[in-house]
Amino acid sequence: MFTIVSSLAPLTILVTCTAALVYIQSRFAECPEGTLVDQHQVFALADKFVATTASIVAASIGFAALAVSGIRPIREMGLWVAAGLLLTWIVIFTLFPALQKILATPVLRRRTTAGRRLLRLIDALPAFSYRWRWSCSRSPLC
Repeated sequence: MFTIVSSLAPLTILVTCTAALVYIQSRFAECPEGTLVDQHQVFALADKFVATTASIVAASIGFAALAVSGIRPIREMGLWVAAGLLLTWIVIFTLFPALQKILATPVLRRRTTAGRRLLRLIDALPAFSYRWRWSCSRSPLC
């Protein structure tokens, strides 16, 4: 029987998995010049391992704690989400790196900076703001 819990469990797993994958991919994409991509991939995974693992394990334990609930759908949701999050952890640290390697995920070799127009705008904003700011003594609204 499908309940609201049937749709919440996969969604919860999906959100947690996506957040972890974005977290790891963002670190992987910033590959310094002169570093091999394979070495950097190992570094990126090791760098994000503890934070990602702690997040997923904490969420799994929290959802597994719902197993003591007397409400059957809540109990099942807790167990299914906890199991799904543990499976997510396995996928993140095995399948995702393999896909990065197979698909030759591109990396940035140097950090990009903001465009020249944006920098000029940022520099001009304070002067524009001060020039057009009214003091309360000159304003008819005060």
